[in-house]
Amino acid sequence: MTDLLSIGASGVNVYQRALSTVSNNIANLATEGYSRQTTDISQNKPRDVGSGFVGTGAYFDRVSRQYDAFLEQSLQKATADLEAQSSALRFTDKILDLVGDDETGMTSAFDQYFASAKNLSTDPASTTLRGIYLRDAGAVTTRFQGLAAQIKNISTESLEAIEADTRAVNSITSQLAQVNRQLLKEISADSQPPELMDRRDQLLRQLSEYIEINTAFDIKGRVQISLTESNTRGLLLSGNDASELKITQKLNNSAALDYTLSGPEKKEFIGGIASGSLGGYTQFYERTLNAVNTELDRLVYLFSDAVNDIQETGLNAFGELGDALFRIEPSFEIDRRASTGNYEVQTTITEPANFVSNNLVVSFNEKTERWTAVDQATGETAIENSGGAITINGATHLISGSANSGDTFELIPGARAASGIRVALSDPREVAAASLFRATPDNQNVSGAHPMIQVDRQEQLLPALNQIISSNPEPTRAIPVTGSLSRPFANIPAGTTNLSFFVDPNEANPLALQLFTTEGKHLLGQSIDAQRAIAMLTTENGFMQNVEYDDQHLNGQGLTGYRDFSVFYGARSKPNERTVETVTIDSETGNRLPETRLVTDAAEMTSQGIGSHQALANETLTVIQSGAIRLNGSSLPALTLQPNEALTAKTIASWLNTSATAQGLLIEAVPTTELVVDAGDIDFDQSGFYINGVAINPNASDSAPMSLDNLHQLIEKVNERSDETNVIAYIDEGGLLVLTNAAGFEGETFKISSASGANRSTITTQVNHNVVGEFVFRATDEQTEINLELTSRGSPSDLAVLGLRTELSIDGQIDEQLVVMATGVEQVVGQGRVSSSYSTSAEFNSFESLRKSPLDIKFVSGTTVTVTERHSGTELARRELNEDGSFTYRDLKIVFDEPPATGDEFVIDGNNTGPNQAFDAQGNNLNILRIVDLEASREISDDSRTITERYLGFVNVVGNESVQAQISRDALTVIKDQAIEARDAVSGVNLDQEAADLIRFQQAYQASAQVMQVASRLFDSILQVR
Repeated sequence: MTDLLSIGASGVNVYQRALSTVSNNIANLATEGYSRQTTDISQNKPRDVGSGFVGTGAYFDRVSRQYDAFLEQSLQKATADLEAQSSALRFTDKILDLVGDDETGMTSAFDQYFASAKNLSTDPASTTLRGIYLRDAGAVTTRFQGLAAQIKNISTESLEAIEADTRAVNSITSQLAQVNRQLLKEISADSQPPELMDRRDQLLRQLSEYIEINTAFDIKGRVQISLTESNTRGLLLSGNDASELKITQKLNNSAALDYTLSGPEKKEFIGGIASGSLGGYTQFYERTLNAVNTELDRLVYLFSDAVNDIQETGLNAFGELGDALFRIEPSFEIDRRASTGNYEVQTTITEPANFVSNNLVVSFNEKTERWTAVDQATGETAIENSGGAITINGATHLISGSANSGDTFELIPGARAASGIRVALSDPREVAAASLFRATPDNQNVSGAHPMIQVDRQEQLLPALNQIISSNPEPTRAIPVTGSLSRPFANIPAGTTNLSFFVDPNEANPLALQLFTTEGKHLLGQSIDAQRAIAMLTTENGFMQNVEYDDQHLNGQGLTGYRDFSVFYGARSKPNERTVETVTIDSETGNRLPETRLVTDAAEMTSQGIGSHQALANETLTVIQSGAIRLNGSSLPALTLQPNEALTAKTIASWLNTSATAQGLLIEAVPTTELVVDAGDIDFDQSGFYINGVAINPNASDSAPMSLDNLHQLIEKVNERSDETNVIAYIDEGGLLVLTNAAGFEGETFKISSASGANRSTITTQVNHNVVGEFVFRATDEQTEINLELTSRGSPSDLAVLGLRTELSIDGQIDEQLVVMATGVEQVVGQGRVSSSYSTSAEFNSFESLRKSPLDIKFVSGTTVTVTERHSGTELARRELNEDGSFTYRDLKIVFDEPPATGDEFVIDGNNTGPNQAFDAQGNNLNILRIVDLEASREISDDSRTITERYLGFVNVVGNESVQAQISRDALTVIKDQAIEARDAVSGVNLDQEAADLIRFQQAYQASAQVMQVASRLFDSILQVR
């Protein structure tokens, strides 16, 4: 009876618990995050009755949560992916609405601008139409600026969304850390309170809305959260410790973000957020927004550069070269993180030409109450003026408001062209509607061809001169040069002024420089053979394609020269004027009277080591050929040496003086040979020495020391033998010993040698030392110039014989590009040293230079054309027409509307045929028509689209991204719904199921109660029997 009663009682207890669980499930039907609970019922241990076992009832084990970890993770992943697409779509749609709208997009602004250009082309002299054109150009810049500003607002909104989501992530992570601490109270996850586990999972689901998480659980059910695929890196939550997620703009790139986790022990950088709303926002900011800004800026540059190139290659109403229509002012970002004050900064580019885009650190000094800016790149500083402005690097920064001590901020120049584009012109007359050049067919032409001139700056592909050699003519600044036919020595850019090269060739393998135009015209140097010309005149060396070698102007001047170039090839000296400061004493007052006088130094050149040449015993040696050098326009005879004769300064001076006298020139060559010795370098303990083989101490043997005690005795000894040596000695004003030729022997070489067996002589450190002379070639009046010009028969090695450097010069400004080749004199490759002197100008304009010289174009055949400079009659180029019937010369491309005939002639001028080359084409519209043509031009973009097509393509890209995001969002919505459905099938409360369980457990409860009643009645019956 007891067993029956206890079994019934256990059933009543168990099903009472089961009914409570079912009731709790029904009560929490609408509770968010609630997981369905079930009652775990187990049988009691059966009792052994000898012949078998008898059951003893059931007991309540525990209440279990219906939970599937895989389904829960699937739901978290689906939630994160869906939120990523939804958040990205939110901002992508904003961008699309902005750029695709007619009122805010660029399409209508471009259409109106080009329409104004078309109207202006009908009457280019109209100031009204010019003004409308400027107005509509301003509308384009305003539209770009508006787009940039709106995109900047969207950027700010996305950063705010990122910041808000980051705060939410950190808040949820802190709550999860608290849950983990509460879970420590139990020994296992199975024994944890279900509502605490529900709270954990609900927080994880909330967290997955913001970020994609990688979770792991310990035995107690505590969660570890990683933002990476690793369980050891990128930990947002580990045990009871929560890290703080921070997302900030990079210091050096505001378009990118830094992601950091700051925990109690370390700070860790992670690569990014994969998904979740925070991942969507960050990917939009770093990828979509950056791509939009980049493409918009690219459009600005493409459009403004194309328009400016045309505007700057046309003529305005004043007949002047046009200035850029658009300019791009840099924007500035301000990093205030080191500031607490309330101030504003307004930046204006005050000197565009001097603007330097460097970061500035600006600090406030409490003592002076002034701001100071420091250029981070150069260290240059600037201090705030009384008006609160700092001017540095071509920009003025106006700071207003209140600052606190120690406030510092950084000004970071931005690269947003769309926000910085401006119209640079204010006067309608500055619009360059007329073309730079005009082409006029000759009235006698056979064909009706008419040329169109396109202006296109030629790229300089070779290194410029200043990248090869500095401008310093001193021999000590010369650089070693080895000749080559396969590469140029230097490229001379147009605009170079007063160009000079100074060549010091190697004696054994002398170097020569050759100066060419890019058309193969040989201007300076030596004539070269056909084989070397073919090797040199290549496009790789900077020459135009298919040019032919032409040396008709080689080293020429005047009528034989190239154009009006003033060239020189040789060695020269001019009178030099200089000012001298003097002081005179007033005879009456005694006052000192300073005076400035102009003094003219006569022309003079000095040799620096003559060549070492000596004729053999049975030959006459020609050192310099007849006619190789001209002295002031007259050819010099050959310089020859008689058998056994050595070349000396005296020989050279005599040769030069003979020619100068024959020409009646006021020029003389004065030879001299000197050995200058410091008294401290004289070794009186050495054996005696010889001059020209004559012993200076004949009273002693060769091996005995000189019996001399001082410098004066040495000089006395030398001068005693001067009749035999032809050398005298003296002490100069500086106290130095000087040995030189005796009168009548000036310029002759003399030899110093040591006594037998000595390792040096008394006055030189060498055993044998030849003292070679030099000469000074000078004018005897203050007007005469000295010009030793090399002819086509001469070379730098000839002047090197005279101890002179060879100069290749073009005086004045060079208005076209030139090429310098280094070669040998007779060999293919030569060696030597070269220095240079020149100046360059950033203000040189090749178009203006071309406009000054009208060109005659003549077709010598149906496909061959010559270009001739009209005023000099110099043929500048000879061309074969391209396949499209065009040809180029310098920065001009000439295109014909129909094939010209043989003999057809055209004149190209600069629209400046008025008096004194005045502008005479106010009605010319060719340049503004080039602007009109830009609307349909596919060359404006690097992908062969028009500017409007490029913009529409940009809009389509944003639209496609929006559509893709919408499709992905819709698909992910279905996936999330399926994940919720799958989870709810396990963890959700189903009323039908709960109702069935309620009936089942109620019946079981009633049955158990009936068992107890039966047991009670049986017990009562037994008691009554007794």
